[in-house]
Amino acid sequence: QLLYVLCFMHSVLIERKKFGPLGWCVAYEFNHNDLVASSLFLYNYLYTDIKKGISWKTVQYMICEVQYGGRITDDFDKRLLNTYGEAWFSDNIFHKNWRFAEDYSVPDFK
Repeated sequence: QLLYVLCFMHSVLIERKKFGPLGWCVAYEFNHNDLVASSLFLYNYLYTDIKKGISWKTVQYMICEVQYGGRITDDFDKRLLNTYGEAWFSDNIFHKNWRFAEDYSVPDFK
């Protein structure tokens, strides 16, 4: 489910580029490598020492500030990306009733 949320966020970031200055204040070159790097971070982070549990602040920081946020120069764009991270990278995604939108939930892969 966490990988699904990461892919969903990546697709949102890519789609926002299509709207020019309405999507992002500055044009950023997000690409597949950002998704791969974020996926590798999640894999390494989750499988290194899972007994400690997930620090969502760490996940949010690494994905939104380092992996994707490293490209962002505008404060409003950074604020938007961090808002996505806070909303989508949390324990809530594992709850049965959590949704991205009213009719769009995270698929259950169990």
